[in-house]
Amino acid sequence: MNPSTPLAAIVVALASQPSTWIAAARTLPVAVACALVGTLLMSWKTVGGVPDVLELPTTIALMTCGIGFFSSLAVDWGLRRQGWWPRPARNVAAVVFILVAGGTLYAIPDHPEARLFPYLYWQIGAILMALYFALRPPKDAPEEKAQLIGWYAGARVLVSAAMGWGLATLLAGGVTVALFACEELLGLTVAGGAVEQVWILAYGIVWPMAFLVGTLQALPEEDHERAPVPERTPRWIAVLVGWALIPLALLYLAILYIYLIQWVLGFGTEWGSVAVLNAAYLAFGVAAHIAAMPLAMQGNVLARFYRRVFPWTIPLPLLALGWAVWVRLFAYGVTEARGLLVIAVVWLVLLSVAWLLRGAKAGPATPVGLLGILLVLGGHGPWGAPELSFLSQERALRSLLAEHGMLEDGRAVPADEAVPTEDQARMVHLLAYFNDRGANYRIAELFPNGAITAAERIEALELTVTSPSVRTRTLQVTSLEDDRALDVADFDLVVPVHLMPGRDPVTALSGGISARLEGTTLSLALPDAATPLALDLAPVVAAALEDAGELGDDDYRTVELPRAARTVEAAADPESDGGGWRARLIVESLPLAHDGAPESLAPRWLEGALLLARPAE
Repeated sequence: MNPSTPLAAIVVALASQPSTWIAAARTLPVAVACALVGTLLMSWKTVGGVPDVLELPTTIALMTCGIGFFSSLAVDWGLRRQGWWPRPARNVAAVVFILVAGGTLYAIPDHPEARLFPYLYWQIGAILMALYFALRPPKDAPEEKAQLIGWYAGARVLVSAAMGWGLATLLAGGVTVALFACEELLGLTVAGGAVEQVWILAYGIVWPMAFLVGTLQALPEEDHERAPVPERTPRWIAVLVGWALIPLALLYLAILYIYLIQWVLGFGTEWGSVAVLNAAYLAFGVAAHIAAMPLAMQGNVLARFYRRVFPWTIPLPLLALGWAVWVRLFAYGVTEARGLLVIAVVWLVLLSVAWLLRGAKAGPATPVGLLGILLVLGGHGPWGAPELSFLSQERALRSLLAEHGMLEDGRAVPADEAVPTEDQARMVHLLAYFNDRGANYRIAELFPNGAITAAERIEALELTVTSPSVRTRTLQVTSLEDDRALDVADFDLVVPVHLMPGRDPVTALSGGISARLEGTTLSLALPDAATPLALDLAPVVAAALEDAGELGDDDYRTVELPRAARTVEAAADPESDGGGWRARLIVESLPLAHDGAPESLAPRWLEGALLLARPAE
């Protein structure tokens, strides 16, 4: 067995259970404690039922266990590499870090979205920081092999994680099949929630412990016990990197440059709508650059070419990404989700500078560590994405109110003249933003008359547009199970549609088409058409209301409509600016938020299929 992978070590370790688990618990007790506590809490939430009074502490404790598992590894591996503290002191440092993270999460307002983004930032950041210290070579490693030693250690950790996940999945799947067999073949009654418990135990106990056992083999306490660096890159790594990662990265890079050329020439979709895809392609390229290191050092032509060329191909797509993010922020302000794009831009800029200044000395740990640090710092604090988002959205709200004369002595008042529907929708979206994050207090000075919730503030401003997010009841329009085949005769294009108006005002579809869902009107910006083509969803809403009867007080109701009731069509005059396009929309899913009144029905999002016929030549 090739010593470059932990496969043999993990198989041997698993075969000698539970002694290896005990060794892992002794070596990394904080990580094991986080896994055990998290599993117990998840079992309690899923099966036992948590009392309402304990729901918040339980959720925060679960988040803290997830962050704590990986952050304890990062603290242990980082301090151990420096040789500063013995193991007990490292464990104490990890516990202090976890308590600070948990206390910070507890101080955040009790709203899911308010706590979600700091958790995601810190969870991903903790994972990356653990991987960063796994990739760092030992301090006394010989300079000519230091980067390779670190690379193989990180690879072993990643393979351990993948193998542990596969083992947990296989075990849970096998037990689940056995439980169903006992129920179907033997007539035994399987207790409710048993299957859920199996999967919770698999991913909460088996995967973490198998992963930790693998990390003990990959990163032993004593550096001299590490597996040696292989003389040649293992075949599976060479095949994965040389035949998959590098070709895909080059393909994605070519797509980016082709799109850049189209955009410059005026043929591409609005760049801001594909910023996420651009960032993902560049991040994949960085990952391939890291993965190609041992092949390049071995002399592989493709790997050496890619590692030399890729850093110089980043600036143009990065410049376009930065411009797209700036346009997005200028138009809609900072949000936690857009903060991830900002971090991606800053990360790629810093990484490009590091590659320019340090060259080959910027080893595989550098990109991972930079991104991990940015995510940890961006999760909370006065410089964090949540705080900057609140400041940005408050500034945008005040600016919009002032633009329409709706600010008097620092207080929000109704407008004297009609406010455009688009601006009203923007105001409502901003009010809902603070409402959804439990941060209505941040703009309380604008509403000293007692209006607290977003719905009350919308009413106080006498806005005629409302937001689905401030309502709590939903009428769900769905299709019949046997009525989903599409008749595409006389149409040229079939475009899947998934629109979320509360998140993105304009959504890019395929074929250079963009869509905007405003109220019950779907506007399509089509190629060579000067004016949008509008599809009216009001008939679908009316059909859903007729089928449902009275809306009542139910929080959630579903109506299944036939194809004819879910289909709307529109066509532009061939002689008009619409270009002669013809469109048919078949709605598959349309959640309608409401407050109990029929006139308040408004789409939360839209899923369906759009059939388009091009203008006749």
